[in-house]
Amino acid sequence: MADPKRSLRRAKLLERVRAVEKRAHAAEAQAAEEAHARLEGVAARSLSLASDYAATGQVRDGLELRARQALASGLHDISMQAAGNAQAARRTADARLAELAGAEQRRRAAQDHAIGISRAIDAPKSEISPSRKSGTALE
Repeated sequence: MADPKRSLRRAKLLERVRAVEKRAHAAEAQAAEEAHARLEGVAARSLSLASDYAATGQVRDGLELRARQALASGLHDISMQAAGNAQAARRTADARLAELAGAEQRRRAAQDHAIGISRAIDAPKSEISPSRKSGTALE
């Protein structure tokens, strides 16, 4: 069997590597969540602007009406594209969160392994007592 102290050093190193991996996945998940929130905001704002420009109140002539409708249509298209991008960002964020959960499981397993090795090293070594003779001296 390998040297227990060497195994413990290796297990602790693996635990640190898993912790770094977890932090990296957490940063990626946070960035994906922020991208999703930004795209949701863009979609909502552009849809609101499109509905405001689609309202035909106080139009002076047909040219202004056509320009407003074109602008509203363009904003609506931008809103739909941003909504699609937001859905893609949501899927990406969900995937990153799943990766984060896997990284946390791997880190926890590495930590449990290191704790197990440490306990095995620290456990009192019980020596096996020499076997007693059974029976009596008469046998």
